[in-house]
Amino acid sequence: DAAMDAVRTGPGSDGWAGFPQVEAMFTVAQNVHARDPFVRRLTDEGQVEAAAHLVLAAIQHYEPSAMLYALAALLFWMTGQGAQAINCAERAQKLGDPHASLADLVDQAVRVGLPPSTWAQVSLDIPMGVLRGGLQDVAEQNA
Repeated sequence: DAAMDAVRTGPGSDGWAGFPQVEAMFTVAQNVHARDPFVRRLTDEGQVEAAAHLVLAAIQHYEPSAMLYALAALLFWMTGQGAQAINCAERAQKLGDPHASLADLVDQAVRVGLPPSTWAQVSLDIPMGVLRGGLQDVAEQNA
């Protein structure tokens, strides 16, 4: 919620520098079960582009993180900024974190010309509980 609040509020008079919710963005990017529901909420609220800039602020605030670059790549792809998405994906890939495979996915999606709406369309039918890692709960509901 802190990351969503930061996106909704926007930068202060000095930009994103020192903005306390930048830390929340870093935390969201490090956990797929927080990241994917966050991206869904961004999509639902039309806040993807604002979040992309907040992720860049988090990248500048922390030491390089493949997970932050991967999230930035996804968000830039979703806003139709393919060159920026590939740039962020390549930076994530150079850091060599095996948990940042989202960067590989975005890199390939942009290079083969998948439209930016692809991620939102694919994830739209996934229940929020599954995005949060609740596979067992969903399986029990469907039984």
